[in-house]
Amino acid sequence: MEKNNVDIAGAVNSTYTATQSGTYSVKQTANGCVKYSGNKIVNVNCREGEFLAENYSVEIFPMPIQSGATIVVSGDVNYSDVKFQLFDLSGKLIQQFGADGISTTLNKGSLKSGLYLLKTMLVDQPIGINKILMVD
Repeated sequence: MEKNNVDIAGAVNSTYTATQSGTYSVKQTANGCVKYSGNKIVNVNCREGEFLAENYSVEIFPMPIQSGATIVVSGDVNYSDVKFQLFDLSGKLIQQFGADGISTTLNKGSLKSGLYLLKTMLVDQPIGINKILMVD
């Protein structure tokens, strides 16, 4: 088991309970070969010790977006800790903004028609990525 690409001492059993936020993966070694699992981002809520990603949802409507859309983040989150990052498909950061509460407005403004990715962040940890289609 690894956390943030560093082996976790003593984590050799078939199960592991994460108690700290981070990016976790399983490292399997056999006969000189090494194989890694996919990464799992874990956010530990200091109040409850639960995975935050299981306690929220992100909805965006209407879709496609002609002039603006509403982003609704539901769940047990502190909205002042929620940030959004809008990327084009080349990975370039186009916009960054914070949540206005449970409901936040995304204005198309001068953005060109096309597909974008909206990353939702909670306390600097990614908790979701949504496809956004902008049209004229």
